[in-house]
Amino acid sequence: MAQSQLKRCQYCKNSIYSGAKVCPICGKSQGMSTGKVVLGCLLGIVLIPVIGTAIKSTMEGYQEAKNKAENPSNSYTSHVVSSSTSQKSQEEIEKEYKLECRPVTYEQIMRETDMMKGQYVTITGKVSQVMPDGILRVDLTKSEYGFYSDSIVVHYSSSDAGFNVIEGDIITAWGISNGAERFTSTVLGNEREIEVAAINAKYIELEETNNGNE
Repeated sequence: MAQSQLKRCQYCKNSIYSGAKVCPICGKSQGMSTGKVVLGCLLGIVLIPVIGTAIKSTMEGYQEAKNKAENPSNSYTSHVVSSSTSQKSQEEIEKEYKLECRPVTYEQIMRETDMMKGQYVTITGKVSQVMPDGILRVDLTKSEYGFYSDSIVVHYSSSDAGFNVIEGDIITAWGISNGAERFTSTVLGNEREIEVAAINAKYIELEETNNGNE
């Protein structure tokens, strides 16, 4: 038998045929050596996660490319939507603000002054007095004869309103309830200090102008 066709038994170290699966001398199987088995297991432990990660990455890339091919406008659309929601027009902002405000009467805002402080409210009434620094005295309750009474204070800015408010105007104001404030009322030249509800107005609209027919 040629020397190249021989190998040594893994156990008894005698020369045996290279294709022999069992040593004819010691009778032991000539499978993979323990060292090779351990080495193979270690390589498997290291390589399996790497191969799995590579396969997962490849599949995700394939799926993303497939989605882009099937829906080429998706990424653009999502960008447009996010941009449009973050860039609302002034009209949209004003509309949303006004929707947050709930209508209140004089009785409600006076009885629940502390509870309503900080809440978004809206009122409609007649301006009975215009004072410096953007302070209005507004009467909310309209009688059956068309006369107004029951005053509150409205703080506003003519630059925000876009017009100057004058006495006798009918206005609607949207803003935040400021609780109760001390207010100096002048009646027939006599001044007296009273406590009234107040609103910090964000928006004011002119419902009816004063035509000098008070």
